[in-house]
Amino acid sequence: QFFFFLYLFVKFTFLFIYIFHSQRFSFDRKQNEIIKALGRGFIFLKPEDNFVTPNCSGSSISYNLRVNLTHRAHDSYGYATLLNTTTVALADLYYDGAGPKTNWIVGTKSPIGVDSNTYIIDKLTSAGEPLYTATDLSSAVPSLPAYTGQSVTLTLPVVNGKQMTFDDISWIALWCRQVNMLFMDVLIPEDFQ
Repeated sequence: QFFFFLYLFVKFTFLFIYIFHSQRFSFDRKQNEIIKALGRGFIFLKPEDNFVTPNCSGSSISYNLRVNLTHRAHDSYGYATLLNTTTVALADLYYDGAGPKTNWIVGTKSPIGVDSNTYIIDKLTSAGEPLYTATDLSSAVPSLPAYTGQSVTLTLPVVNGKQMTFDDISWIALWCRQVNMLFMDVLIPEDFQ
């Protein structure tokens, strides 16, 4: 029994050192990295926030993994969870609403920005196609208001008759198309592994 308790003490000591001293990941990401490293989910986690669904499709993306959106500008932050191959839940969102042409966009190329492979996903048609083009700066494309803790669920679009999946895109971003300002983003698959 002594060696068992010593083993647990050493294991948790290294666990605490990793959580509180690593600068590589945000706190939520650290927790998930530790779960993967230990192979068990028994540490200080709320199961509803951090349960990782195994992915059997051959993709390197983990679903139901809650990660921080990376803050880039203004008071913009929140969490993202990929619910399935086409749907993302964005939670606890904060954004000051300052961008004049700001929308949730996805793209297939890096770096993050607007090009012919960028799609606005906060408004889709009933068939799931993008309602607006990402390059349209007219007043016909509504800009998103400020977020003060709201949650939204977004679906990837149907493009050229094909439903996009998270294997098709490189990132999700809150982006102002008028001034090319990135407020917050998440990279795919990097942030969901």
